[in-house]
Amino acid sequence: MKLFIGKKSINLITREEDFLRIISWGCKEKIITYVNQNTVNLFHENGEYLKTISNEFLCVLDGAGLWLSALFKNVRCERISFTDALIKFFEVLIEKRMRLYFVGGSYNIETLQKKIYPINITGYANGYFKRYDWRLELEELNRADVIMLGMGQPRQEYIALEIKSLIKNKIIICCGAFMDYYTGTVRRAPLIMQKYGLEWLYRIYDNPRLYGKRYLVGIPKFLLKMKDLNYVK
Repeated sequence: MKLFIGKKSINLITREEDFLRIISWGCKEKIITYVNQNTVNLFHENGEYLKTISNEFLCVLDGAGLWLSALFKNVRCERISFTDALIKFFEVLIEKRMRLYFVGGSYNIETLQKKIYPINITGYANGYFKRYDWRLELEELNRADVIMLGMGQPRQEYIALEIKSLIKNKIIICCGAFMDYYTGTVRRAPLIMQKYGLEWLYRIYDNPRLYGKRYLVGIPKFLLKMKDLNYVK
C-alpha cells in the first residue's frame, strides 16, 4: 500500500505478518522505519525528509493515529504496534541466530548484551554524537545480519542511509525508543492502554517534558492535515 502525502508517496507495511516476513532470514538489503502521526507532522515541516523516506524506505504503519486516518478514508488495515512487532522480530533473531549491531542510547555494551541475551550483538555505538565516521565500524557492521538505529526521527533515518552507502546485503531498521522499552530502561504503558491505542497518553504522564508538546500540540496538527493523506492499495 502507498500513503500519499500531497503529491509524494511512501511505501507502507500495514500488517505485522508482512513486516516479519520481509525481515525474515533470506530477505536481504531492506531499510525499514515506522510512520505515525508525529512522522506525518515532520514530513510537513521537512520536505527533504519526506523525499528521503519516499525514495528509500519501507514504512510500518505504527499506532492509532494513522490507523484511524485510514479508516476515515474507508481503507481497512491492521493497527500495528511497532514495538510489539519488534519484540516478535527479536524472537526471530534468536531462533535464526542472527547477529545484531545497534546504534542508540548510552548503553554499556556489556550491560546491553546481558539485557538482550541470548541475542548476539556484534557491536554497539552510542547514539549521542554529532558526526561519526562509520568506516571505522565496517568490520563489526559487516559481521551483523541486522543493524538497528534507535535515535528518533528524522536523525536515525539519515544515519541509516549513511551506513547503507557503505555496506551491502543488510537489513537496517530504524526503531526509535524500542530498545529502551525492551531492556526495561523506560516503562511501557499498562496493557489496557496499549490495547486501546492510548500509549501516547501514558507517555505524556510519564515524561511530559519529552512528550507533552509532541502529542498535545502534535495531535491537533495531525488532525488538521489528515485531509492531505490518501491511501492507495
